[in-house]
Amino acid sequence: MTLDLAAVGRQIAAVAGAVAARGAAEGDALRQASQVMAGIADHAALAAKVEGSRPAWRAALPREPLLLHRAPAALPAEWSVLASDGSTAEPDRHGIALCYLINVGLVMLRYGSQVAARLFSEPRLGYSDDDLYISAGQQQVLVSGPVLAILRQCLESERLADLAADTPEGLPTVALQDGTLMLGTLEGAGLEQWLQSTLLPRVLAQYDRLRAAGIPLAAYTSRPRHGEVTNALRLWACPERFPDCQHGCRYGDEAAPAGVQLCRALGHLPDRALFQSLLAPGERSALFRSQWAVSLHHYGQHRLHFFYLNAGPETARVEVPEWVASDPALLDLAQAAVVDQCERGRGYPTALLEAHEQAVLRGDDRRQFAVLLETALARAGLPAITSEKERGKQLRAL
Repeated sequence: MTLDLAAVGRQIAAVAGAVAARGAAEGDALRQASQVMAGIADHAALAAKVEGSRPAWRAALPREPLLLHRAPAALPAEWSVLASDGSTAEPDRHGIALCYLINVGLVMLRYGSQVAARLFSEPRLGYSDDDLYISAGQQQVLVSGPVLAILRQCLESERLADLAADTPEGLPTVALQDGTLMLGTLEGAGLEQWLQSTLLPRVLAQYDRLRAAGIPLAAYTSRPRHGEVTNALRLWACPERFPDCQHGCRYGDEAAPAGVQLCRALGHLPDRALFQSLLAPGERSALFRSQWAVSLHHYGQHRLHFFYLNAGPETARVEVPEWVASDPALLDLAQAAVVDQCERGRGYPTALLEAHEQAVLRGDDRRQFAVLLETALARAGLPAITSEKERGKQLRAL
């Protein structure tokens, strides 16, 4: 054992105190935020202030009254749910061959008189130069870390749309993904441009396929830490008509107006806290549109919308594209399906649980993958050579 538990224990002793202090501060902030939210009778006025302001953080635009809470509609007698999830094995420059593995788990569950289930995975191995490297500006970037994670998201969307294409026409169906519908961001010269010009169109094409099939798409986030609704309340509390926070707050720490003090107090309050006491089991909150610039400028009809849902044990965030948010029938179907799946999964959508089980690469899977790779090299008459660092870790000596 290399972890000094005694040293960690001395530091952990402070964790409980920090958690308690954070909880007390969050409780005070929640009481103030709830009062502000209850006092906003016209959600359009809040939307106008959000659109006219320049916050230094994301603030959501409400599309419905803030205190709205809507129970789920009844599900059709016959319906199905689709889900995808993914897992990756990173390329290892110290390993015997430079390659990566993306494993996409896929699930189809049908309910009604013709109960059926399909659970399977589709692996994809990247090993050629075209697979392993992307050209971004003047640099060649190895597909790993955040780049590999975004590529995995792209494959999850493509396989989910493929699965939807096999769904019987006319059968009410909902497609689920874990986390968010938004692709991640990439820092570095040329990387973000490559993402927007290469992978994003591939993902949006899959959303187009789902829309054409009339299958609502939703992404589920368990225990979300987002603060977009809270940030909208911060803007509302500010005495400025249209705050420009991107250039810094013009109010100092001393004698700041009450609204500015409230804004600062709400800085770490998660949205889910606002809706935990407002929503009954199965109910959703008002619908909000994300003001994230990438969503607004590049996603078109798939711009990100979201609502909060009482999933039973927790309050979750559910994201939908604009075409689902704008269609009451599709939105109701998505909510009802997610509620049903959470009930079956005891708090988390069962289709996503099963997709994760199909996708996850456990220790044995990774070891078997390494054995297969080494065997293939041996059959080709190639030596299975690792770096001296990797060899040293396997043959340690003092």
